[in-house]
Amino acid sequence: SGGTITAPYSAVTDNSADVPVNISGGHLVANTIALDAYNSGTYTITGGTLEAEVPVAAHDQGGDVHMTISGGQFEGKYNLLDGDNTDLRIEGGVFNMSEALVSDNLYEASPNGSNVTIEGNAIIYTAPGDHSVTDITSGIVFADNRGQVFGDVTLAGDLEIKDGETLLLGESASLTVPEDVTLTVNGTIEQEGELIAGDNVEGNLDGVTVTPLPDEEDPDSGEETPGTGEETPGTGEETPGTGEETPADPETPNRPGTPEEPATPAQPETPAQPETPGDASDSADQPSAKPSVALAKVSVKVGKFTGKTVKPVVTVKLLGKTLKQGTDYKVTSIKAKKVGVYSVTVTGKGKFAGMKTATFKVIPKHNSVRKLVAGDDSVKLTWTKPTQGLNPDKIQVQYRVKGTSKWTVKSFSAKNTTVTIKGLKDGKKYEFQVRTVKDGLTSVWSKTATSPRVK
Repeated sequence: SGGTITAPYSAVTDNSADVPVNISGGHLVANTIALDAYNSGTYTITGGTLEAEVPVAAHDQGGDVHMTISGGQFEGKYNLLDGDNTDLRIEGGVFNMSEALVSDNLYEASPNGSNVTIEGNAIIYTAPGDHSVTDITSGIVFADNRGQVFGDVTLAGDLEIKDGETLLLGESASLTVPEDVTLTVNGTIEQEGELIAGDNVEGNLDGVTVTPLPDEEDPDSGEETPGTGEETPGTGEETPGTGEETPADPETPNRPGTPEEPATPAQPETPAQPETPGDASDSADQPSAKPSVALAKVSVKVGKFTGKTVKPVVTVKLLGKTLKQGTDYKVTSIKAKKVGVYSVTVTGKGKFAGMKTATFKVIPKHNSVRKLVAGDDSVKLTWTKPTQGLNPDKIQVQYRVKGTSKWTVKSFSAKNTTVTIKGLKDGKKYEFQVRTVKDGLTSVWSKTATSPRVK
């Protein structure tokens, strides 16, 4: 859990069967292997730094090795899996691997029965073509200067996208940056999915749409009893049927809709609570009140203009559970057919009550770079036509010398699909991206296209 262990070969070796190993902190440094899981046992890593040619090795020489990594920092060439019955589950942590996340070539063994599961919030830096990360369910993988978000990822610690690095946030992925974590963008983000954050995203946000973190106005208002509607009186009309379930609330005689309440004075049968009269009505209400979606985390995926009505894709999470649309809540919104910002209302149903409103953006669909032709101190750029019916206000082009980080942005008439960028440096290759602007909203930047060398 702390301290430093330095060794010429292996910092920690389990050389006996069925010895549980737990690492939550500290610094393990070795020339070859930091943690050598050599025999049957359970290994859990939640923190600390493991630094070696092979930070973690699972050999499975005498039985089953079960290893779970949910945190920590790993520095080296690769992690090793060379047994037939090893299970490695990666749920978090930061891995800086120069060759591969997982390999089997230290002893030229074959992990025929091995199982590697990658899911959760791990951040992996590895080499291009690393086949050990192809089955990732969720996490972030960087190869060279290009990264990609897989699934729904919540950052567990600060992350910097460095100069020259690009992070792809695909349409089926989302990245959440909690309030106590900072995302610094010194490179670029190519966005199609949702980036959920507050004011804790810094740097180059050109073309990036940030969905605000859900409001948490009352963090101390009793999250253990989210159904206490008296703390949010504005939502009372959404749960009119729950009033008769709390007839013994003598401290709320002013409820005109429940005239039958005074006729049930039998509540003095619970005399054990007079010393805390202020809590008696609260404890009576809790068992019958429904959890309110007003306290839920509501996120709405950014939509793209198609010329047809775009339906909002809503996710509602309450008390650690993802609610089911149609069963636990319903969604109402006006038809979102044009580029703009729309209001979405989530109303609880079934076992849930309350109401919450969120915003839903429909942004232009991005163009793509079709062709780049290098000329004398210039590059002729051609892009695809905007989506039919969009009628954008303008097209923006950004470009830079390949290998540099600073972009130059220029705007052009939306009637154009071809422009010539002049004043470029001889012998240099340039990178180009385009995007569409409509009613103050922008599409994501297109994928980067690289020109031939300028003549």
